[in-house]
Amino acid sequence: MSSVTDRYGLVKDGGYLVVFNPVVQSGKDPVNSSISIRYNKAMVFKVLARQNVQGEKYVCDLPTTTSTSFRSYDGSTATASAAGCLPARAYTAATGLQFGMAGVENTADMWDLDHTYYDRLFHVQMRVSPSFVRVGVDMPTGTNQARFQRTKKSIGIGSDFGWRYGYTEFVPFPEVDCSYQFGNTTNVELMPKCEFIYGEYIVGIPSDPDIVFKVLTGKEPSHRVTMPISIYDAAISQGLVRTYGTDGFRIFPSTQYSAAIDEYQAVIADECEQRVLV
Repeated sequence: MSSVTDRYGLVKDGGYLVVFNPVVQSGKDPVNSSISIRYNKAMVFKVLARQNVQGEKYVCDLPTTTSTSFRSYDGSTATASAAGCLPARAYTAATGLQFGMAGVENTADMWDLDHTYYDRLFHVQMRVSPSFVRVGVDMPTGTNQARFQRTKKSIGIGSDFGWRYGYTEFVPFPEVDCSYQFGNTTNVELMPKCEFIYGEYIVGIPSDPDIVFKVLTGKEPSHRVTMPISIYDAAISQGLVRTYGTDGFRIFPSTQYSAAIDEYQAVIADECEQRVLV
C-alpha cells in the first residue's frame, strides 16, 4: 500500500493513475527542433471517485466450453472435457479468452466499454488459482505483444518465457479490445478459478499542465501501470483518440519544465476532448 493506493492496490479517491506506453517513439526535440529524439508517452488520469467501493471483487471460472479451441504444447490440438476446463499441456487460441457477463455494455466482455464511457476507467488485477497457470494479456485482442530482442522473436504463453504465473494487472481502455491468454504445462486437466480485484474509477484528465508535469516526473505521487505491449498497434492509439482526443503526454526530463508545460498546454487545449478534463 502506498499513499496513492489502498491495501488492494487500487487508487484512492483523489489520487492519480498513470498508464505508461513502453513503446519508444521518435520526434523533434521540443528544445531544439533541428534534432530528433526518442521518448515515451503516458496517459494521466485523476481518480475522482470509485464506484462500488469495498465490493470490488469478482470470482468466476475460466470462460471455456467443450467447443473452445486450444493449442497444444506438444504440437497438436486440445479440447476441454467440460466447461471451465484448461486441458493438460494446452494453451488458449490466438484470439484468447474474454469474460462475458449479462446486462453489461458488451455481454461478451465485461471490461469492454465504448467511447461514451470516457468518464469511467477499469483498473483490473486478476489472480488465477492454481497459481502455476501461465497468464498473459493481448492488447488489442488476438495480437500477441510479447517480443524479445526488439521485435525479432515472438514469445509469450506458448513459449519458454514471456508470460507471468497466475497474476496480471492492466488497464483496459474504452474502445480498445483486449483478451486474456492462459496456459497449462502440466499433464493434468485443470479447473482454474479467476479472482478479479478491480476499480471502476470515475476519472478525468488533469487540465493543469503543471499537475501533469509533476505526476509524470514523480513529484506528485501516482500509481503507474504499464501497457502490456511491445508494438504500438494503431487500434490502441485510435481507441484512445476516439475516447479522450489524445493518446497521451510526452514524458520529459524533470529539467525541461518550460518545454513540457508548453507542450502539455497544447495537448490539453488542442487535442483533449473538453468533456474529459478536470
